[in-house]
Amino acid sequence: MKYPNTAIFFDMDNTLIKSFIDYALMKSETVRLLRQYGLPPADEKMPVAKMMALAERDEKCTPEIAEAVWKRINEVEDAGLSLAVPENGAVDLLRRLSADTHILLLTNNVHASAAKTLERMGVMPYLSVYAGRGVVPALKPSPAGYQYLLNQLSPKVDFKSCLATGDALIDIQAASELGVDFIAYNGSREEDWQRHSVMPRLYLRKWNDEAYRQICELLDEKNREG
Repeated sequence: MKYPNTAIFFDMDNTLIKSFIDYALMKSETVRLLRQYGLPPADEKMPVAKMMALAERDEKCTPEIAEAVWKRINEVEDAGLSLAVPENGAVDLLRRLSADTHILLLTNNVHASAAKTLERMGVMPYLSVYAGRGVVPALKPSPAGYQYLLNQLSPKVDFKSCLATGDALIDIQAASELGVDFIAYNGSREEDWQRHSVMPRLYLRKWNDEAYRQICELLDEKNREG
């Protein structure tokens, strides 16, 4: 491995795979069930993960209620993942980068479903560690999942020697809170960067030779700093 003291955190949906998860349906179903159980969310625009985190803190939210809501979330998620295909160039990029650095994958999707999807995509051989919902201590936008992944590596890698990439606001928030340099991918929005005072080191629209070259430049920089 060329840069063994570095690592890259990858998001999964719409970063490495083209996701067909119906997030609008997932959110509406979550809101509907929480209302049904007397736990209406304070803000229906917030991400589902945050909505559920707040609901589960309410004393009215029994384990049975939480399980019922998560079951419906999982159903919507699984239906979309069954149709997923790799982002163009993603598998080849991971193959090349896996010879240079540790590839870590963090997703808010349920861990077992993510594993099946990654296996089907041919991504697994290139991952050092991966984790999803049900394994990590907290979901993005919390940085706890990043910290969990780093703790699985041996020898250890410092978060200052890492990069993170993703397409969503929660990816930016997690990276920003941990102080990890961020690579914005495709659907990532400039207004989200500005709102959270994050300036990505790169903005990549495709996984191609040029993307690989630019990422390697950052890895070389991290390696020298480390």
